[in-house]
Amino acid sequence: MKLGDFENYCESMVKIGKWEKALALAPAVSKDYWQHLSQRYAEHLAAEEDEETYVGHLLAGESEEVKENKGV
Repeated sequence: MKLGDFENYCESMVKIGKWEKALALAPAVSKDYWQHLSQRYAEHLAAEEDEETYVGHLLAGESEEVKENKGV
């Protein structure tokens, strides 16, 4: 991270399961990267059958997915 390679840092955090740290720094790479990482996080949570999958969908701007799956 000291060298300014934020994308590599984010990907490293994802590899070790530190999604929140990766998502927090992802906007430093670009908005598109952050949104793509948010979508990947939602997919990760869904694959893990995590009850907070809706958080990933909200981060990715997928509110319709939340409505369909949570009855919001």
